[in-house]
Amino acid sequence: MANANHVVDLLFDPTGPLKELHDRVQEAGCSVDPEGNPVKILFVPCTENQLLELEDLAAHGYELCRKKHILALQADHKVIDQALRAHIARAHRPELKKVARLSARHTPGDWEAEAASSSQVKKHEGRRDEEDQEGPIIERPG
Repeated sequence: MANANHVVDLLFDPTGPLKELHDRVQEAGCSVDPEGNPVKILFVPCTENQLLELEDLAAHGYELCRKKHILALQADHKVIDQALRAHIARAHRPELKKVARLSARHTPGDWEAEAASSSQVKKHEGRRDEEDQEGPIIERPG
């Protein structure tokens, strides 16, 4: 369902219910679907170097799929979920699943260790700083 026209139209509509996410990316001078984008849509502004880092995630155990993954802030999960629920009937709506949490503190070595230790998303224990809590996550509409 993640590739159904009604889902794609909702995600890519810059004036629709996800307008604030589109605006954030545009205001940073970026695109939600730049050339070389390894995911369906970017709701986080990304530089060319960051896009290359995303592509490198596959070498560290993460499989990004242009057909079904989106990159958004963890705080955006609720907005995206509400937009899907409000505009798409349950039978035709993809389910959002958190696939991975990334932060500025992650390095390829972290990704490699995380992928080797578990196929599940690593749960951070203890105190997390604001950047980690607000950092981008890769979400997959089910």
